[in-house]
Amino acid sequence: MVSQIAHIDREKVADLIRDALEERYKDEFVFDPIVVAPRVDMDGNGYLSAYIVFDGDFERLDPSFSNRMFIMMEDELMKLGVNHVMGLSFVEKSEWEEVHAGHDYRESVLLS
Repeated sequence: MVSQIAHIDREKVADLIRDALEERYKDEFVFDPIVVAPRVDMDGNGYLSAYIVFDGDFERLDPSFSNRMFIMMEDELMKLGVNHVMGLSFVEKSEWEEVHAGHDYRESVLLS
């Protein structure tokens, strides 16, 4: 159900993600923007997906940290109403500007 995610403050979720990334990577990367968008799976269930736009050397991203990040934030995410697995995509800044920047990430576009 899409209504299960409608009340979630996606900006606060993005802030949690940004804080975790900045704590881990310090000034190795710039993460901006971080877009948390609603999505619908093939069964009609709503979930959130995070698009993390980064500027820096892709090879320096730590996949094990990325895999653990949501587990580390689980309590804070639960307080915000996120009780499902989130999608996670790291997008290079140049790709974001070329491919994604023109997209409208409003809920009505993603869920239609």
